[in-house]
Amino acid sequence: FTGGPGGGMEKPSESEGLYRANFDPRHGQLSGLALAAKIDVSPSWLRWHPWLPVLYVNSETFDEAESSCQAYRLVDGKALEPMSRLGTGGSSAAHCSVHPSARYLAVAHHGGGAASGGVAVLALDVETGDLMR
Repeated sequence: FTGGPGGGMEKPSESEGLYRANFDPRHGQLSGLALAAKIDVSPSWLRWHPWLPVLYVNSETFDEAESSCQAYRLVDGKALEPMSRLGTGGSSAAHCSVHPSARYLAVAHHGGGAASGGVAVLALDVETGDLMR
């Protein structure tokens, strides 16, 4: 899975969101690029839950608007189904990482807002991997 620049970028893009592709390790090639989930802002970082089929996606903003993190459930190994979305308290959310306990998701920012240049910690539901308020 990979993210392409979406509506949050400074210039228009043809990307519609998150894509999946098949990797051929023998030839080192990707094929079958297909849209897995539409997303309305620029996905900047993707991180899988350590043991659940859940993908966390930071949506980066390029102004003072608040970035967000979305959780998606992998369905049939191909499609991504939206689960939840939470604001991160800052702009330009860059990296994210799941705590080894899978109870928290840390999101690093390099933009403005309450978490300017800092880290936001979001709670995760231990059974489903969903983002919690």
